[in-house]
Amino acid sequence: MHHIQGKDLTVTGPLLQEKWSQFEKKFNVPDEEKLTGGSWVQKFCAAYKLCEHKHHGEAGSVDPELVETEHT
Repeated sequence: MHHIQGKDLTVTGPLLQEKWSQFEKKFNVPDEEKLTGGSWVQKFCAAYKLCEHKHHGEAGSVDPELVETEHT
């Protein structure tokens, strides 16, 4: 997680779920053992002391997709 923080990226529940899905595919996790739904994300965040931060002011009003488009 530190490498994500260093890049000033926002970690979201859907991002964690997608990353976990990639790990399950990479390591051939059987379907019956895969995590389903999003309830595990809250437990994961609590275990690793990840917390939600709200962006206020200018940072909170910027559309992240627009910023990404402008970067490329």
